[in-house]
Amino acid sequence: MLNIVTNCMIPEGCGPKYSISDSEFKAATPLISSNNIVKDSDSELIVRVSGSEVPYKCTDMLCSSNSPTKAIKVSTYSTLSKIPYHDFLVKKAFEYTIQKYPCLAVKEYSGTTYNKTFSWEFTNNIPMIKVRMTDTLSGVKPQAFYELWYNGNSGSFIKEINYPEGKVFCQ
Repeated sequence: MLNIVTNCMIPEGCGPKYSISDSEFKAATPLISSNNIVKDSDSELIVRVSGSEVPYKCTDMLCSSNSPTKAIKVSTYSTLSKIPYHDFLVKKAFEYTIQKYPCLAVKEYSGTTYNKTFSWEFTNNIPMIKVRMTDTLSGVKPQAFYELWYNGNSGSFIKEINYPEGKVFCQ
């Protein structure tokens, strides 16, 4: 997933302008792009990047000991999805929750009390963008969730996964 920082308000910097995230947004690799190969308009899309690995030193204020030490110098780049994930999934999660789990819907917040986490995958040439709605307030462990999968090109619904399997969210 392509991440782009376009409006950093910190004079010391906000890290690399371009990076790609792993499928669970837990790690990111900086991208070094010359000749405008990477386009700002592709932010939040699943992309395929080819290039060479190069040393990277983060010099911004937000750097930490966990900052990446390698970057990819981009030689080729293509988009694999068409729908920027974040706003699309937030909207779809709210619509789905209102329709299927109205007991969880909180209209004032356009969502639920459940926390949202995002992920993606590219399988069989299909870009899938996902939002997981997790019950973090009940204190029950393991935490129940429902995860919604959408096609990252067409926006069509693919499936819902529940945990625990067969969980009834509204009675």
